[in-house]
Amino acid sequence: MGEDSSISCASMADSQWVPFVLAMQQSRARLKATLKCTECQPLHLIINGEGGSGKSWLIDHIVKDVNFVFSGSNQQHSPDRVQLLAHQCTAAFNINGQTICSALGFSSFSRSAFSTPYASLAAQKNGPTKLKQIQERYKDIHLVVIDEFNVISCGMLYWIDQRMREIWPSHRHLRFGGRDIVFTGDSAQLDPVVPYSLSTPTHKIANEAHKKGREIWEEIELECTLTSQNRGKLDPEWFDALRRLRKLEPTPADVDLFHSRCCLTEQYSDSFAAAKHIAHKNVDAETANQKCILANTTPILQIKSQHHVQQKRLHHQRDIPAGTVHALVSEAEAVNSDRDRVVGTQIKLCWCSSYANLQC
Repeated sequence: MGEDSSISCASMADSQWVPFVLAMQQSRARLKATLKCTECQPLHLIINGEGGSGKSWLIDHIVKDVNFVFSGSNQQHSPDRVQLLAHQCTAAFNINGQTICSALGFSSFSRSAFSTPYASLAAQKNGPTKLKQIQERYKDIHLVVIDEFNVISCGMLYWIDQRMREIWPSHRHLRFGGRDIVFTGDSAQLDPVVPYSLSTPTHKIANEAHKKGREIWEEIELECTLTSQNRGKLDPEWFDALRRLRKLEPTPADVDLFHSRCCLTEQYSDSFAAAKHIAHKNVDAETANQKCILANTTPILQIKSQHHVQQKRLHHQRDIPAGTVHALVSEAEAVNSDRDRVVGTQIKLCWCSSYANLQC
């Protein structure tokens, strides 16, 4: 491979070489098929690895190689050939990609959304126009990388397969519309809060949509596990303890180590006692958002908002006047609640043209 590819292959770990070579071979097979207008057998690959094993780094190098291959194919303006996706906003931001729902045009985000039979985008209101736009946007895509597969449900995988068949109708007869698919993630992480995760055995799945998704997952024969640990080099004792915990084999010394790094109760802030949910803030995403806002030249107008975006989710349409946020929170916490998320203590709606680039 030439030096112009800008890929530091010498720094790759042994376990990273196998998936990288598979992707290299596939990108060249794709180019050959494109130039000869022939079919290319799709690559479906799972890259599994714990945090710090170099999954994001490997994704970046695979993308660079694909771009290098197609940019040298005598095309003056080589279009995008790779689509990077993740289920959650932060994961998508970390790989410079999009969320699955945004990229594929899934409009529902409820937990049960993918438990129903697949709904064709072409059959939805304004769906044909939206589908045509997506098809035009992704017409040159060969490789789709889906990060954090461990938080994807079986039903969602089934919907992804069906939607991609719609996006690339000439290959509707093939899985994922004939695209190359690379799934990356950590199968040892806790299962997501979904009806059925991809690790759920088929015999335990009753829902038909989820069962089909599980069958798709079982069809993928290639799986590579990254064994190197880059992040753990800074604190090997801690990462060795975490590895034993992942295997449900922590030692008494590991437990003592975990306790030694936890805050004592008296060290907690008073606000912790009333907290409903605690989450860390992604510093990189926050910085990107602030830069986007500061770079905006259009005045940002703050307006009083009504609960109309989520209102269509409710069984009974109703206006939500100002000052009823606590009532909304109480409703969301109720057992028979028909809401699926809790709002903040202050509601403000801002909009400007550059907000489309904001990250969650």
